[in-house]
Amino acid sequence: MKKRTNKIAYRLTIYILTGVSILFLMIVFINYRVSRNIWLEKAKLTADIMEEKAIKKTENPLKRAEDLTRERAYELETGMPATVDEINNFLKNFVINHKRITGSALALNYCPVDINADYFLSYYSEEADSVFRLYNKEFMKNELYKEPLKTGSEYWSEPHFDAITGENKVITFSVPIKIKGEFRGVITADIPLDWLDNVVSSYKIYDSGFAFLISHKCTALTHPVKDFIMNRNLREMAEGYESNIMDGVLIDIADRKDGLVELTDPYLTEGKIFLLYHPIEVLEGTLIIVIPRNEVLGGLYNLTFTLLLIAFVSFALLIITIYFIIKKQLLPLKELNNSLLSLGEGNFDVDIPEPKKIDEVGQLSKSFLIMKEYLKEHIILLDESITEKEKIESEVRVAANIQKSILPKELPPELSNLGIDVYGLLKPAKQIGGDLFDYFIDEKKKLYFILGDVTGKGIPSSFFMGMTRAYFRSESKYITLSGDLVEKINKNLCLNNPEAVFVTLFCGIMDTSSGIIDFCNAGHNLPYVVRNDGEIMELVNQHGPPAGVMENQKYKSDKLELKTGESLILFTDGVTETRNEKDEMFGNEKLRKILVTENIQTITSKNICETVITELEAFKGSAEQTDDITIFAMKR
Repeated sequence: MKKRTNKIAYRLTIYILTGVSILFLMIVFINYRVSRNIWLEKAKLTADIMEEKAIKKTENPLKRAEDLTRERAYELETGMPATVDEINNFLKNFVINHKRITGSALALNYCPVDINADYFLSYYSEEADSVFRLYNKEFMKNELYKEPLKTGSEYWSEPHFDAITGENKVITFSVPIKIKGEFRGVITADIPLDWLDNVVSSYKIYDSGFAFLISHKCTALTHPVKDFIMNRNLREMAEGYESNIMDGVLIDIADRKDGLVELTDPYLTEGKIFLLYHPIEVLEGTLIIVIPRNEVLGGLYNLTFTLLLIAFVSFALLIITIYFIIKKQLLPLKELNNSLLSLGEGNFDVDIPEPKKIDEVGQLSKSFLIMKEYLKEHIILLDESITEKEKIESEVRVAANIQKSILPKELPPELSNLGIDVYGLLKPAKQIGGDLFDYFIDEKKKLYFILGDVTGKGIPSSFFMGMTRAYFRSESKYITLSGDLVEKINKNLCLNNPEAVFVTLFCGIMDTSSGIIDFCNAGHNLPYVVRNDGEIMELVNQHGPPAGVMENQKYKSDKLELKTGESLILFTDGVTETRNEKDEMFGNEKLRKILVTENIQTITSKNICETVITELEAFKGSAEQTDDITIFAMKR
C-alpha cells in the first residue's frame, strides 16, 4: 500500500511540476506581452502629448486663419468693393493684419469693376508687397478656385508655390462667396509651409523620434528631410516598407482614422520603428509620428531577463517541497474518495469522513457533506417538479383542444343555402395562441363575422381571445352595426383587462340577400376584396385603435358590397410577417400574387385559405414560426 501511495505521489509531482513549468513560461510570456503593451502605451502617451502640443500650436493659428477668411468672405457677400484699389486694399489689410497669412486672392467669375472683362482675379503677396491680377478665365482651372465654386464648400489645397514670387512654399485655404444666391467667387488665404515645418519639427520624441505633416492627398507639408516637403507624398515615401502594413495605413489615412503600426524603416533609422498617425481637423491633413522601437522597448528586455531568473529560482525551491506536501494530503483524500464512490451509486446514507482540520481537504469534506444533504432534497424536489410539469403540459394540451373546439369547423347549412362560402384556418405559434376568428348567422339571415389578433402568444393571449369571442357572441344579439358592436366589445374588454392586453379586430355584419357588408376595422391588417374582374382592392378604412386600450373609444363603420363570385380575404400579421431562413419577410405583395391567380373566382374559400397556408409553409422552409397565423375567406 505504501509503494502505491508513493507511486501516485511521484506521478503527481511530475505532473504538477510539468504544469508549473508551463505556467512559469506562460507567466513570463504574458508578462512580456503585457509589459510590451504598457511600454507601447507609454510611448503612445508620450507621442500623444507631443502630438497634442504640435496640434495646438498649429491648429489654433490655422483655425484663426480659417475664421478670418470666412469673415472676409461674409464681408464680400454683403458688399463687394467697387474699384480695383478698394479690392487691393481689402486684400492687403486682410494679409498684414494676421501674421500667419502671407497672401490672399479674390477670384470672381464676373468682373466687379468697370473693366471690359468676364472674369477677375486679384492676388496680394506680403513677401513681394505687390498685387498680381488677371481678367481671363484661365485661373478658374486652378483647384484653389475651381473646387470651392464646384462644391460650394471650403477647401484646403495641396502645397504649392505662391503666385507672385514662385519661391515661397504655401498651402491655401479657400472659401466660396455666394452673391445673390449663387456661388460667384472665392477668397483665399496662404499659409507658409516654413512656419508649419518649424512648429512640427521643434518637438522631439525620445532621442531620435520625429513628426511630420501630410496633406489630405498625402503630400508632405513638413518633414525632417527638407527636400521631401511638397516634393514627396506618403505613397512614395512608403516604397521599401512592408506593403501589407503600409497599404492599411494609407487606407486608414484616407478614411480619416488614427492608428499605430510597427514596421521596418529602411531609410532614416534602418531598424524597427513605431509609426503613429492621427488626422487633424484643419488642413484636412494627418500628423505622422515616427519612434525607433529600440528606444521604446530597450528597458523591457532587461526586465524580462530579470523575471526569467526569478522564475527559475522559484521553480527550484518548489521541487524540494511539492513531493512531501502531495504525499501527506493523499491519505484523507483516499477515504473521501471511497465515500464519494458509494454516494455516486445512490447510497445517500453513506458516512463521509468528518474533517480533522479545516484545510482545503477539510473544506472539501464539509462541502460533500452539505452536498449529500442537498442531493437528497433535490431528488425529492425533482420528482415533484417532473410531476408538476407533466400536469401543466397536460392542462395546456386540454386548453389547446378547447381553443380549437370553439373555432367554427363546418359551414352552417343555412349559409350554403344562401350561397355564402366561409372558411378560416388558424395555426398558433405555440400550442395555444392569441388569434381568433368566428362567425354565425342570425334569424334575420345576417352573417356576423370577426377576426382578431391579441398581443403576445400563449396562455394569456388565449384567455383574452376567449373573452373577445364571448363578448362578440353575446353582444351581437342586440346590435346591428359593426362599429357599435366593436365599441361594446372594447368597453367590456377594458373593464376586465388588468394587464392592459389589447386585440386588433376586423368585424363585419353581412346582409346575405344583398351582399352589403357593414364593417369596422379596429387597428387590424387591411383586408383584400377580390373583384370579378380580377382586381384586388385593399380596404384602407380604419375606424379606431385596437380594442382593450381606451374604455370610451368610439368606433364607426363603412359599407362594402360583395357581388356574386367576389371574395373578402381577412388575415392576421402572422401571414405577411412570416420569415424564412434568410430572415426575408413574406409580405403583402406575395399574398396579393396568390389572390390574383386565374381561377380565384372558381375555387372555394377553403381552397383560398389552404393555398395561402401552403405557400407560407413553402416560403418559411425550416424557419421557426414566431407568430400565430390566421386566414379567413368569405365568398358570395
